Amino acid sequence: MVHRPLIPINDSHLTRFADQVKAVHGRTYPQGHDWSVVYKYCEPQSKYTALAIVYTKPGSLAEWTVVEMGSQRFERSHALESLFEKTQEMLMDESK
Repeated sequence: MVHRPLIPINDSHLTRFADQVKAVHGRTYPQGHDWSVVYKYCEPQSKYTALAIVYTKPGSLAEWTVVEMGSQRFERSHALESLFEKTQEMLMDESK
């Protein structure tokens, strides 16, 4: 299986989306960590997956882990929608 490198998304809307992921998963990680939303592309299926990641070493981009993953989709926008919907469901569960 061939994977392209993770592609960071530079968009202010996605920064706010990363904040939603932080609201759900932030308690697990100490303050000072950076959060990002990135895409992963898998060539054999020609599908994208949106991933929410946290950099696990404060002040360093060298170490990170996936905290949430959407479903594979043929278009990047649909992959992001999948991750967004999953996060929204988790936020709703947290507010109950």
